[in-house]
Formats: sequence, C-alpha cells, structure tokens
Amino acid sequence: MAAGGSNEPHYHTNAEAVMYIIRGKIRVIEGVGEEKTEYVVGPGNFIYVPPMEVHGIVNCSDSESAEWIFMYAGVPNKEAAGTEFVK
Repeated sequence: MAAGGSNEPHYHTNAEAVMYIIRGKIRVIEGVGEEKTEYVVGPGNFIYVPPMEVHGIVNCSDSESAEWIFMYAGVPNKEAAGTEFVK
C-alpha cells in the first residue's frame, strides 16, 4: 500500500480474510459506530477478519509504503469473496 494509502471500510459476505504484515505499520479499523475499534500492527503480525465483519486499513506512514500477504479463505477468488463497501 502506498504511503498514506487506505482501504475503505468493507466486509466480505462469503470469506474470511487473513493478512500477514511484512513491512510498515498498518492501522486496522474494525466495526462501525460505537462498536468501532482501532489498533496498529507491524511486521510479523497476523490479522484475521471473519466473514461479515466490517474492517478497513490505513498505512500509518506518509512517506513509506507498507506490504503484506493477503488471502481470502473459503473461496476460490476475489470475486467470490462478496466484498461490500460500507457507506
């Protein structure tokens, strides 16, 4: 993810999501409204997101990119994950 980049809040109707952080620091946002929580993870950390859980990510750095390995579990491809963005 580019410096200062972000991924808007969304959820996956059909898949779990797993990320392994390789480089940089990522702010993870889970939930919405009063149920919203945020935390920061760095290299060597895993993030697990169950199906239907609203989440988004932000690169904490304005000058360096971040890198991670990402996968959907339980579906054969990105389209099958059923990604829905929260307005």
